[in-house]
Amino acid sequence: MNKESFAKVPCFMLSLVACVALFSSTCFAALVPPGEHPLDKKAEEVDIDSMSTADVVDFYDSLMDGWKKEIARADEELLKVLPAAGKEKFKKTQKAWEAFSQAENDVLDLAIEKVNEGPYGGTMWVSIQANSHAEFTRVRAMELLTYLDWYKNRKIELSDDCETEYMSDVDQDIWGSLPDNLPDGSKDSAAKLKAAWEAFAASEKDFINWLARELGGATGDDIWIEANSAYICPLANVLSVCENAEEYTESDADDEAGDEDEAGDENEDNGGAEDSEAEPVAN
Repeated sequence: MNKESFAKVPCFMLSLVACVALFSSTCFAALVPPGEHPLDKKAEEVDIDSMSTADVVDFYDSLMDGWKKEIARADEELLKVLPAAGKEKFKKTQKAWEAFSQAENDVLDLAIEKVNEGPYGGTMWVSIQANSHAEFTRVRAMELLTYLDWYKNRKIELSDDCETEYMSDVDQDIWGSLPDNLPDGSKDSAAKLKAAWEAFAASEKDFINWLARELGGATGDDIWIEANSAYICPLANVLSVCENAEEYTESDADDEAGDEDEAGDENEDNGGAEDSEAEPVAN
C-alpha cells in the first residue's frame, strides 16, 4: 500500500489495525490465571514496526504454535484432574471448539481476501490475518488455563469489565451480514461457521454449567458471558471492514466523479479564456 492509498484509508480501518492485536482484552483478560503468560511477554518485547511483513507473519505463526502447545498442555492436565462427568463434557466441548476454530479461521481468511482485493488492499492485511489466527488460538489457551486454575483452586473468579451489551449486539447481528461480506461462492463457509458456533456454544455452556455447579460461587451464565465474547470479536472486526469498505468505495467513486466534473468545468472555463485570447485581432 503506497502513501497515497494509506492516506485515504478510512478511520475505521486504521482503528482495526490498532485493535486487532487487542481484540480479546475487552473481556478475556479477566479469564487469565494469575501472572502474565510468557508468550504475552514475548509479544510485548517484539518491535513489530521494525520488521518486514514476512518476519511479522513468521512471528505470529510462532506465537500461534506456542498457544497450540498451551492448549494441548491444559487439555492434558484438565483430563487428569476432572472427574468422569466433567471429563466427558470437556472432551465434547473441546472437539466442538476445534471444528469451530477451523470454520472461523476459514471465514477470516475469506473476509480478509475480499478486503485485500479491494481499493484498500495491502500487505498489512497479511499481518492482520496472521495476528488474528494467533490471537484466536490464544483465546482458547487462556480459557483452558483459566478453567484449570479455577478447578485446582476450587474457586471461580470473574470480572465486571466485560462489555456484555456490545457483545450481545454482535452475536445477534453478525450472522445476518456474514454471507454478504465474503467473496462470491463462499456462502457455504458462512453457514458452516454458524453451525459450528452453535454446536460449540451448546457444548461449552454444558461444561461451564457443570463447572459452576461443581465449584460454586458463580452461575454458568456468568461464566459464559465472559467466556464467549472474545471468539466473535476478530471476525466482527474483519466483517466491519468488509461492510464499510464497499460504502467507502462507493463514496470515493462519487467523490472522484465529482472531482472530474469540477476539473472538466475548470478546463472548459480555462479553454474558453484561452480561445478568446487566441482570437485574431482585427486590423
